[in-house]
Amino acid sequence: MYSLSLGFLTGTLALLFFQELPPATLFWSLLLIVPTLWRYWNNLWVRAFCVALIGFLYALFVAQNLIEQRIDPELEGKTLRVIGTVVEIPEKKSNDIRFYLNVEQAWQLNRQKTSVAYKGKTKLGWYRQAPEQFSTGERWQLDIRLKRPSGFMNTGGFDYEKWLFRNGVLATGYVRKSEQNQRLEKAAPWRLDSIREYLHKQIKSKVDNPPAAALISALSVAVRDDISTDQWRIFRNTGTSHLMAISGLHIGMIAGFALLPVSLIWMLFPALYL
Repeated sequence: MYSLSLGFLTGTLALLFFQELPPATLFWSLLLIVPTLWRYWNNLWVRAFCVALIGFLYALFVAQNLIEQRIDPELEGKTLRVIGTVVEIPEKKSNDIRFYLNVEQAWQLNRQKTSVAYKGKTKLGWYRQAPEQFSTGERWQLDIRLKRPSGFMNTGGFDYEKWLFRNGVLATGYVRKSEQNQRLEKAAPWRLDSIREYLHKQIKSKVDNPPAAALISALSVAVRDDISTDQWRIFRNTGTSHLMAISGLHIGMIAGFALLPVSLIWMLFPALYL
């Protein structure tokens, strides 16, 4: 099992060495090889090659599928009317809001209202005319303008396009001023992000010290919008910026500490194995 997992991982990592994605014809050609080699499954090297090939094809399929879902270049800069749900907690700065919208339907606003084939996670900004009440989980109708994900490719700099790709963002854009921008449905209170947003608002209202409230929100519900520039500067100078993110490493450390007492209990009470 470990050898199969390692082979699959090797195959997925192999895609990272390509400067651009291979064509779809290569995907289908390699896919036909797997059943042919399956009859030689008892051979260790053939088995490892098949698993690595499956991992490579899986990574290639996911990457191609995500890129193909990006907005059509012909729709860039054109006004679209979309219906979608706000996902993740919006980032609010004075009168501006940055948020993610999971687009469900889209139309191009030209002489006729033409339906377009675009759905998926979209990163938007709502500037100046943003509503005061705007929460995760809400369903909205908005007039927006979009462009395909892009970013600078400077060596050593932050790769914005790669970050968007990793987060499954298919387009970026902004909300246009329109009387048709309206909330269609309120958020369900039992959503996880809704609970996090509620706790964040409670922390801001109950804690009188804004810097302290920002730290509590960041550490408890991973909302870092209220951390000031001066606070981030202190974190960078002291090497503690990573403490403001709930990362996989932190979860792994907690799981590791939890493993010790659980293992001890199992050793002391063998009947639990039954």
